[in-house]
Amino acid sequence: MLFDLIPPPVYSFLYFIQKSKLDKKILDYDAGGRCPPLEIFARYSFESHGIDINNKHVQLAMDYASKENLNLKITKDNVRKLTYADESFSFIHTWNTIFHLPRKEIIGTLKEMFRVLRTDVG
Repeated sequence: MLFDLIPPPVYSFLYFIQKSKLDKKILDYDAGGRCPPLEIFARYSFESHGIDINNKHVQLAMDYASKENLNLKITKDNVRKLTYADESFSFIHTWNTIFHLPRKEIIGTLKEMFRVLRTDVG
């Protein structure tokens, strides 16, 4: 486990979403790499999905998940046009992904994020 490499804000986010009565289904933007943040969500019984645009990062995350016996569903996808159906997720986590986008693409990316996020929050 590489908990010490997960940024502290992930734990704050987890704290708040743990209190929700929504289904524990989460999508993480930019989820690849050798220590995917989805690890912490999976260990807290979330159905954990992640996307990354980089094939190498997806493979690193899947290798890590396999080694740790975690069920992480990480795929190559593009934040600008997700392959998920409307209202697929109760929660979306992202850590600095928006900062890497060209300014003209940010609004569309946020709309796409809201499209896959559930609207029945009550």
